Amino acid sequence: MELEVYTPANSGAAPKGKPTVRINPKSGTISFGAAAALKADIKLNDTVAMGYSTKDKTWYFFKKEDGFRLRTKNVSKPHLDLTFNNSGLARKILNATAADPSKLYSVGVATEEDGVNYFPLIG
Repeated sequence: MELEVYTPANSGAAPKGKPTVRINPKSGTISFGAAAALKADIKLNDTVAMGYSTKDKTWYFFKKEDGFRLRTKNVSKPHLDLTFNNSGLARKILNATAADPSKLYSVGVATEEDGVNYFPLIG
């Protein structure tokens, strides 16, 4: 019998405890998992921005006062699934990384510059 076998490793499921960011180009939702939120010290109503480094061809997210305001559907656990929407940005990120729709990215080690921590998206 020939089967396509799906496991957490290849089904797009977020590994438990691993800091991840999920991007959905249809809805434009960019979601930060709980471990990513803890790693980046981002919370409900914080604001973040996304940036693309042309030097290393990597997308980063970071706290920024005039960034996208983070919200959640789970108000009883506000550190879970922080999100913002911007379909143009979501498509731009996915196009630049040649990623599949609804791509799951790992969050890498931050680079600190001028007091700001820049967290890379690793696809």
